[in-house]
Amino acid sequence: MRRLIYPAGLVLAAWFTGFFLLILAYLIPQDRMMSSVEQSLLTLERFGGGDELLPGIPQTNLDYFTDITMVSTSIAEQGPLMDKVLLAQMCGEIGDAGSIRKYVYSDQRETLPLKTYARYWHGYQIFLRPLLTFINLNQIRMLGMMCMCALAMLIIVRVMKRGTALLIPQFALFVLPAPFILLINLQCYSVTFITLLMILILQSEGISRKQVVLLFELGGILTSYFDLLSVPGITLGVPLVFYYAVKREENHSWQRTCLEMLQIITAWLLGYGGMWAGKWIFATCLTGENVIDDALQTVKLRSGTTAGTRQVGYFETLQKNWDCYNTVVYKLLLIGLAVGLCVLLIRGWRFQLKKEMLLGTVLAACIPFAWYRLTVNHSYIHYYFACKELVIFFYGMVTAVFASLSKKEAFQRPE
Repeated sequence: MRRLIYPAGLVLAAWFTGFFLLILAYLIPQDRMMSSVEQSLLTLERFGGGDELLPGIPQTNLDYFTDITMVSTSIAEQGPLMDKVLLAQMCGEIGDAGSIRKYVYSDQRETLPLKTYARYWHGYQIFLRPLLTFINLNQIRMLGMMCMCALAMLIIVRVMKRGTALLIPQFALFVLPAPFILLINLQCYSVTFITLLMILILQSEGISRKQVVLLFELGGILTSYFDLLSVPGITLGVPLVFYYAVKREENHSWQRTCLEMLQIITAWLLGYGGMWAGKWIFATCLTGENVIDDALQTVKLRSGTTAGTRQVGYFETLQKNWDCYNTVVYKLLLIGLAVGLCVLLIRGWRFQLKKEMLLGTVLAACIPFAWYRLTVNHSYIHYYFACKELVIFFYGMVTAVFASLSKKEAFQRPE
C-alpha cells in the first residue's frame, strides 16, 4: 500500500499545480497578446491547410491546423475565469485561421461565438500566453529552436564520454522524425522538450531505480499536461531505450529486466492517464460541463476501428504509418548506418553480448506497435504525425546494434 502513496501523491500534486499555473496564465490581459497574434496571422493562414513542406514526404507535414488551435485557445476568452481556464475556448472552428483573424479585428469580441476544447489540459498555455505578450509566433519558434538545439548538443557531448559508437543512435534519433518539422511545429515542442530533458536527467550520476520510476511517471504527467495527443509515446519509448543502452550496466535475469520495464511503463501510464483524468474531473466539477462524458466518448472513438465511413484494422493502420518511412531517403539513411557500422568494425570494434541491454532496448522499441493497437482510429487518420511514433522502433533497433559494440582492447585481458 505504501508503494502507491508516492505515485498517487505525485499525480494529485500535479493536478493542483497544473491548475494553479493555468490560472496564473489566464490572468494575463488578453489585449497584450493581440498585437503578437496579428503579426502571426500571415504565417498561420499561409500554412493553415497543413501542407507538406516537402511534397510526398508525410513526416514534413506542417500541421499548422494544430498550431492554429493552440493560438486560438490562447486568445479566446469569455465568461468566468474557470470557463477560460478549464474549457479551452477557441475563436471559432478548430484549426481555422480565419476565425482568429475575425476575432483579432473584431470590435465586439464578447459577442462572437466560441467553441470549446475542454478534454485536454492545454498546459502549453503557461508558456505560450506569456510569450505572446512580448513576441510573435515566428519569434517563439526561433526561441524554441535555439533551446532544442542546445539540449541536443548537451546530450551529444555527454554521450561522447561513454563511447563513439553511442553517438550514431543519437544522430539517428534527431534525423528520423524530420528534425526541422520538430523545430517548426509548436505541436511537437512539448513531446520533444520532455524527451530531451528526461534523457539529460537519466545521464545524471547516481540516479537510483526508484528515481527512474518516478521520473517516468513525471514524464507521463507532463506529456498529458502539455501535449495534444501528437506522439506521446515518444516520451516513454525514447528515454526507455536510452536508459537500457546507457545507464543499465548490471547483469540480471530476463525476468527481472521485464519486471523492471513493466514497472516503468506502468508508472508512465499512471502519470499520463491519471493526469488526464484530473482535467476531466476539474472541468466537470467547476464549469458544469460534462467533460468526463465527452472525453470518454472521444477515447472510445479514437481507440475504435472506424475511420470516417469505413472500417480499418490494426495491420492496415500499421502499414499506413510504416509506409511513411518506405522512401529512398530513409533507405539511404539505413545504408549510411550500415556503412558506419562497417567502419567501426574495421577500426577494431567488436560485438559484445549484453543480454539485459538488448532485451531492454528491443522491448522498448516495440512500444509503437502497442500504441497503434490502442489508437487505431487516431493513428490511421493522423498518420502523418502518428508515424513519428515509429522513431522509437528505429531508435531502439539502431541503439541495440551500436550499444553492443566495444573496442577491441576491452576483450584483451591485462598481462
